Amino acid sequence: LVGALAVASAAEQAAAAEHQAAEAAVPLARAALADAEARFALYGAVDDTRAVSGDEVDRQRFAGERARAAVAQAVAQAAAARGRVGEASARAQAIRIDLDRLQVRAPIDGRVWRRNVRAGEYAPAGLLPAPLIVLGSDRALRVRVEVDEEDAARLRPGARAEGLFRGSPEHRVALTFSRMEPQAQPKRALSGGALRVDSRVVEVLYRFDAGDAPMLIGQRMDVFIEASEGRGR
Repeated sequence: LVGALAVASAAEQAAAAEHQAAEAAVPLARAALADAEARFALYGAVDDTRAVSGDEVDRQRFAGERARAAVAQAVAQAAAARGRVGEASARAQAIRIDLDRLQVRAPIDGRVWRRNVRAGEYAPAGLLPAPLIVLGSDRALRVRVEVDEEDAARLRPGARAEGLFRGSPEHRVALTFSRMEPQAQPKRALSGGALRVDSRVVEVLYRFDAGDAPMLIGQRMDVFIEASEGRGR
């Protein structure tokens, strides 16, 4: 399609040049018509038939008719050239739309964290076990905290919290409350999937600044949330 677009763009430019030339020919044809009409009027104003022959008068009248026909032809050619410009522009625009549809654009501004597809590979449609591209923003990160249902009664929206990444317990990260999921979920194993035991958790989302601590996306974080009664965590 890139080559087809180049050809269509060249045709569009050629049609535009032809249209410009056709439009320039219209004033010339109208000037020639005005000159022919002036000559015919000059010959027709002579009262003495001996001064100007009838053949000459007819010749000037025919010249005016030819000039009038030339004006009509120039106007028609300019209109046809304008139509060819529109056709060429529409063809080039259709190819641009096809190219635009083939491009994949991210719905948000962010960073590509993982790419599971390479150039030349087939991208299947439908639900995939792993996404082809993992995209996200690294300016404001979120951590999803699982609180055991036994401690859910001590949770309150907006509770202060702090977290630390495993491997660097000396660096604590201030967390800002984002939202609390209204439905309890089965507790999941760290390797994925739900545990066999009947244990449920309440998920709370906190956000933090990515520059507060060196970390990698997907790391686990230990989170300490202030209890509702103001003591204990």
